[in-house]
Amino acid sequence: MDTATKLAVDIGNSRIKLYDGTLHYAERHEHTDWQLVGSMLHQYSLIGYSSVHAGIEERLLSVTQGCVRVNMKTIIPTLPHYNNAYPTAGTDRMLGLYAALSFSPNVITVDCGTALTVNAVVENRFIGGVIMPGVTTQSHALHDYTNGLPHVDLRSVTLQNSAVGTTTVSNIATGVILGCSGAVERHLHDISMKHFDSLPAVYLTGGDAVLLHPHIKSYHAISHEPTLVLDGILRVLSTIVT
Repeated sequence: MDTATKLAVDIGNSRIKLYDGTLHYAERHEHTDWQLVGSMLHQYSLIGYSSVHAGIEERLLSVTQGCVRVNMKTIIPTLPHYNNAYPTAGTDRMLGLYAALSFSPNVITVDCGTALTVNAVVENRFIGGVIMPGVTTQSHALHDYTNGLPHVDLRSVTLQNSAVGTTTVSNIATGVILGCSGAVERHLHDISMKHFDSLPAVYLTGGDAVLLHPHIKSYHAISHEPTLVLDGILRVLSTIVT
């Protein structure tokens, strides 16, 4: 019996997360306590990691010297649903799908991170998806690329029922949150109508999923799964005997 203690590490564009079935650490890169992270990582006999940030990945490798590590990027091409993927398909996207495929062979995942991605698998075969700027990315861009619009903490704004904002802050929050929700609705509809015989299950994940989930109107059964990518890593690690 394999009794190895296994840890999943997800390095996104903005945050690092450590997970073994319980989320033990989640922090923005600029606030990461690497001494603490290193001490936590050395408690595990097998570490699987996915990274879209080369600089943070280097820091991870430096604090895990002597640990048994598995880069998910090397494993992804062996997964069954990857057989039709293009070479640059994101590792995090494939891992989220791999976790969702434990529920159904026909799924769509929506990952609401720095980038907002919609990803589809039909009969265990990845067919492609959509990439667009995420909610927070859009909000930051309005501040960064204009001379007068403020930075908005979207989690601190309550959207009004009138579908319009009455202040600059609520205008921005309404625009980006409902705009992204509407875009997701459109992509779910189009992908489902063109590629599925019946409505697939939809799994929503990523840090900004809590902002979009209440506002996505769809005939799909939509489940919010905050740890989908991390669950995908653990599902891969469960096949590795140490």
